[in-house]
Amino acid sequence: MTTISPLRASDRSEWGELWEQYLTFYESDLDPAVTDDVFARLVAGDGLHGALARDDDGRAVGFVHWLFHPSTWTTSSYCYLEDLFVAPDVRGG
Repeated sequence: MTTISPLRASDRSEWGELWEQYLTFYESDLDPAVTDDVFARLVAGDGLHGALARDDDGRAVGFVHWLFHPSTWTTSSYCYLEDLFVAPDVRGG
């Protein structure tokens, strides 16, 4: 069974491997300083939020990043899905 948990500082290495696959999929290359900053902001949970999906063996197999922002159509905020990635070997499972 897949589990979803909030992104923690100790997840940096596993998240980084998935992040690199995500960037490759989108044929993108970021300065390492940007990646470091993104991860720090995700872990801080100050505006950006992140979670990791883990398989039965505890291996990180995906991530999701989101943020909340004000809306002009409601008095509450909207949740915006920023990034979503699942490792190719577990897609569709």
